[in-house]
Amino acid sequence: MKSQIKQLALLFLSMLFMFTSCQNESVEETDPTNGELVTQNSEVANLVLNMATRDGSGDNILDRNHCTGIKLPVTVVIKGIEITIDSEEDLETIERIFDEFEDDLDELDFLFPITVILADYSELVIENEDQLERLLDECEEDDDDIECIDFEYPITISVFDDNNEQIGTETFQNDNQLYRFFKNLKENEFVSFNFPMVLVDSEGEEVTITNNEELVEAIRVARNECDEDDDDDYNDDDFSIERFDNYLVECFWVVFDVTINGEDRTADYVEYKLDFSEDGSVVATRVITNEASVEGTWTSELTDRGVLLSIDMGDNEILTNQWLVYEIEEGKIKLYDEDSRIRMTRRCVDDGEGEFSEEELDAIIKECNWEVAAFNLNGNDVTAQYMGYSFTFGEDQAVTATTPGSTDAVTGSWSTQGGTNRDVFFLWDMAEPLQELMNDWKLYELDEERVKFIAGDSYVILERNCEGDNNDGDLDAIRGFMVQGEWMVADYDDSSLPGTDESNYTIYTFKFTEDGKMIATNPNMVETEGAYRVYRDEAGKLKFEVLDFAQPDLLELLDGDFYIVKAEENRLEIEVEYSESTKKVVYEKIQ
Repeated sequence: MKSQIKQLALLFLSMLFMFTSCQNESVEETDPTNGELVTQNSEVANLVLNMATRDGSGDNILDRNHCTGIKLPVTVVIKGIEITIDSEEDLETIERIFDEFEDDLDELDFLFPITVILADYSELVIENEDQLERLLDECEEDDDDIECIDFEYPITISVFDDNNEQIGTETFQNDNQLYRFFKNLKENEFVSFNFPMVLVDSEGEEVTITNNEELVEAIRVARNECDEDDDDDYNDDDFSIERFDNYLVECFWVVFDVTINGEDRTADYVEYKLDFSEDGSVVATRVITNEASVEGTWTSELTDRGVLLSIDMGDNEILTNQWLVYEIEEGKIKLYDEDSRIRMTRRCVDDGEGEFSEEELDAIIKECNWEVAAFNLNGNDVTAQYMGYSFTFGEDQAVTATTPGSTDAVTGSWSTQGGTNRDVFFLWDMAEPLQELMNDWKLYELDEERVKFIAGDSYVILERNCEGDNNDGDLDAIRGFMVQGEWMVADYDDSSLPGTDESNYTIYTFKFTEDGKMIATNPNMVETEGAYRVYRDEAGKLKFEVLDFAQPDLLELLDGDFYIVKAEENRLEIEVEYSESTKKVVYEKIQ
């Protein structure tokens, strides 16, 4: 009997030992030093709380407010078109629309009510524009959130009571969870991070942290290393000064848009090449005309407004300035200074020392169809003559050019060839009426969406169209009824020219041809030829572009890249907005 009792006692003690062991496994004991414990109002706690605070600058393009974010989905109206934003990727669609015209008004309207998310992750319903504006007014430009470095989740924290006894562990999967934990941390609670942990900076570089001291130092260093968009400017993309400097000197840059004090000076600086070097020197050269190079210096610095690029080109009063680096996007840089701006595009092929080969050009040019985006022949813009043509470069080195609605094709041939100094040439031969494209073009720019060739004082830019519009019923319908019959200007309204209206065009009749010509005829049967095209832009909106009406001046006023407001068999309404004016034109078919 005693033996049985003894056995039962041993069994009970064994079970008790196993039970207590399981308890110890469920709460992993740590014995942190006092330096590793984090209290409610310590520097570590405050820095972590600021890192986990919700950043509202990611959707500044919607609300111009870095203090709040818009809860998705939300519906906005841009230029009369409703667009539903379901994800952060959809914000790029809005930016593409805004960037399509540099001089128009970048404005949108919400379809209220909308829900905004505050810095503490709480939500607030906004019923109208007035409520939204009041919320914007309450937002201060400089906030406490830290956006230039982030935690790599998950991370684990051990929790202790005031007796330094561990009472549990918490694992966090995102900023929201971490913010709420530190926001509700009590005075008599202490926590310790389970190191090592990983932080990720604004350039995507990982930093391994092994103690509180390293954590504080990493956050301190990173907090001012990038543009946090706290100025509510959606278009100045986040970048550090190191990223900017490296990006600037990797390749050379070509100016393609210049506005100085509100005046368009692009023609004076088109195809100007800027070559920035690591030693702080910069050389400016006119690419096509091979004018003498101009040498200067450059520096960059991080300011409260962002990265500032200082260029000193001596007597060149246009380039010499302190420019705010407003945006870095793929292959482009935008510089601003009040009413002045310079836009440059990146070029990584120059005088035979580029990164491209015949094989790359050969592979890319055979993908999809291509359209002439720009064609300058010996200094003359002849782009309009090639509008509407879609070029296909075949495996057999044959090329065909077709226009919508036409069964006739213009044919030719193409090939690639290497030259001296590793140049790459595109040998292009086309029949009439596209024979001006015939040349041995030197490759100047190459990517998957855009190819540029130069030859002497001429250049041609091709842009890829993989989707095509052969199955677009709307485009087919509009093109179909536009080429039928004659048209008149039934309404013309340009807010910048109050004295000009449709009465100025009553003497003209208009015909639209299948090959992209727009012909105006006056009572004396004198014809004036322009060009037009109907297409969809990257945002999927229908556009109607008119250009190359040079004479008389009244016909030139019909030029523009319009949005199609309404299209019917006998009526076409189009509209384009500029920075300070709006132009509306209505064409009606003559019955």
